[in-house]
Amino acid sequence: MRRGDVVLFRAPGRYGGTPVLHRVVGFGGGRVTCRDAGTPMPDGAPLPEPYVEGVTLPGAA
Repeated sequence: MRRGDVVLFRAPGRYGGTPVLHRVVGFGGGRVTCRDAGTPMPDGAPLPEPYVEGVTLPGAA
């Protein structure tokens, strides 16, 4: 598994065991912060997200 990979799993708790899709951003022992408009910064370096270039989220400035 690498950063940027997409994983599908059944999450217990608030999701009630339904399938959940997430992207891998960090690993144990690392530090992930977000900058500006939510750019993920695992271990201080921006995570490349070429699939979101030009995408504007509702309510984003």
